[in-house]
Amino acid sequence: MNIHFYDSLESTNNTAKEMVSSGAVHGTVIIADRQTGGRGRFGRSFFSPSGSGIYLSFILDTDLFFPHSPALSTVYTAVCVCEAIEILTDKEPQIKWVNDIFIDGKKVCGILVESITNSDGKRWLVVGIGLNFSVPAEGFPLELQNCAGALFEGECPVVSKKRFIDEIVGRFLELNERYSREELIYVYKRRLMILGKEISVVSPNGTFFATAIDVDCNGGLVVRMHDGAMQTLSFGEISIA
Repeated sequence: MNIHFYDSLESTNNTAKEMVSSGAVHGTVIIADRQTGGRGRFGRSFFSPSGSGIYLSFILDTDLFFPHSPALSTVYTAVCVCEAIEILTDKEPQIKWVNDIFIDGKKVCGILVESITNSDGKRWLVVGIGLNFSVPAEGFPLELQNCAGALFEGECPVVSKKRFIDEIVGRFLELNERYSREELIYVYKRRLMILGKEISVVSPNGTFFATAIDVDCNGGLVVRMHDGAMQTLSFGEISIA
C-alpha cells in the first residue's frame, strides 16, 4: 500500500494532484496531521489544526474507480466513513447530501472530490476526507462553534486515530467491488438526514425551496418543487429549511 505521511501540508488534495502530475499510482494515500490551507466545496476553508483531525486524500484511476459513474465516488466515500464510524464507535452518523457527515446535528466530516488530467491526457480523481476526530485543544473558531462537531466530543476516544485511519483506508480501497450501484445507493439513502424534509437549495440560478424525495442511480438528489414538479440536483448547496 502506497501511503505518504506528513506533519503538515497546505492541503492533502493539492499534494495528491501534484503527485498525479508526477506519475503517482492508483490507490496512493496522502495523510497529514495538519493542513494550513484545507479546502471544502466551493473553495471554502476547512479548519485543519494538528492533533485533533484526520486529513487524507486518495489518488484514483478513473478506469478502475466507478468508471461508468465517477459521480458515485462522493457517495461511496460518505458510506465508507459512516461504516467506519459505526463499526468502531457507538455513534450514529448521518449524511447531508451530498458530502457532509453529521453526528448529533453537527458536521464532523467533509468530503472533497476533484478531477485532474495528467500530461498524457488521462483523467484521475482525488478524493479528500477531513474529519474532526476530537475537539481541538483551543476549541473551534467562534464562527464554527454552532455547526462543527467532532467524532469524540466531551469524551475520551474509544479508538486511536491510527486505528480509525486504517479502517477508512482499508474499506475505501476495497473500491466499488463491495457494492453494486443499487446496493450503494440503498446504503447511502439509509443514512441521509434530509429525505422527506423541506430543504433550501442554493443554485447558480438562486435559492429555492423544495422537498427532498429520493436519490437517483448516480447520486443525484430528487426533489419535489412547490408546484409538484420533480427535479434532480446533480450539484448544489442544501440545508434543512
